[in-house]
Amino acid sequence: MVSFVLKVPSLVSVVINPELQTPATRFCLRQKNHQGHNRNVWAVDFFHVLPVLPSTMSHMIQFSINLGCGTHQPGNSVSLEFSTNHGRSWSLLHTECLPEICAGPHLPHSTIYSSENYSGWNRITIPLPNAALTRDTRIRWRQTGPILGNMWAIDNVYIGPSCLKFCSGRGQCTRHGCKCDPGFSGPACEMASQTFPMFISESFGSSRLSSYHNFYSIRGAEVSFGCGVLASGKALVFNKDGRRQLITSFLDSSQSRFLQFTLRLGSKSVLSTCRAPDQPGEGVLLHYSYDNGITWKLLEHYSYLNYHEPRIISVELPDDARQFGIQFRWWQPYHSSQGEDVWAIDEIIMTSVLFNSISLDFTNLVEVTQS
Repeated sequence: MVSFVLKVPSLVSVVINPELQTPATRFCLRQKNHQGHNRNVWAVDFFHVLPVLPSTMSHMIQFSINLGCGTHQPGNSVSLEFSTNHGRSWSLLHTECLPEICAGPHLPHSTIYSSENYSGWNRITIPLPNAALTRDTRIRWRQTGPILGNMWAIDNVYIGPSCLKFCSGRGQCTRHGCKCDPGFSGPACEMASQTFPMFISESFGSSRLSSYHNFYSIRGAEVSFGCGVLASGKALVFNKDGRRQLITSFLDSSQSRFLQFTLRLGSKSVLSTCRAPDQPGEGVLLHYSYDNGITWKLLEHYSYLNYHEPRIISVELPDDARQFGIQFRWWQPYHSSQGEDVWAIDEIIMTSVLFNSISLDFTNLVEVTQS
């Protein structure tokens, strides 16, 4: 319930939380008390229910944040919030809305930043949601974890009209446009001075995670036989505490058509160390990003209810996933703890043609029989 005390006509903007984003939600405006006919009068006009994000993302916030200031501080957490009623109530700027646990539009970003997920300086770029597009919006960063001894810092804050394509995630937005990172140029920092791989084929044979140069981030995983053999030999097994994700380095997928990999979500055996996910939200999401992780678009969702045996998955890339500077991410949003809700991946290939496929001419019966 939200209450208002307004003496002049004012725009009221209220966040619809993920649990209310359903196909059958009702809203009620109710005056609890009044003193009779023509007393304590109120009026409402232009009542709109809007999408979480505007169709044209006209405004943005960008800042750099450091959680720990040189040291790892467990439990340190900072929330980015906004208010449209002069600070009487505050809401997260973005709240996750994920498959199986939220019926609203897919939104994989929450503006809660924890030391478990961010180390050193990180630049964050966020489009402002519809609810925050008012004349009286206030923004605050609030430390929510243990405060004693936990330090954090912010720098390079920009709040205003969106720069072109959010500077492609490779530059700092200013009132004069994009200030590109070294190695990038162009009005939206869309041009790079280097080339990116146009083809990848990765099977996980080495236990040293730092040796996999096709990947920008490997979190919560080890190379092992923890989930058996998926394709050949060891696989990348996600069984550790904390965040579990796999993000590719920048790729040039303009000539590619498919992303292919072998996936397993746990095991049917109760004796296996590859313990299967058993709750909504513990599946794996496959995203892609063309702006260095500012926006992650959902390619496919692999439910916790399936994939208990190794399965080769071939994904045909949509048009906007076939471009220079693309990244792919496999991410498990939730899990119980270390050794629980385990999943594994192997033989990741980005290519223009499918592997392990069969093409038959049924006029040749010998060929059909052999296949």
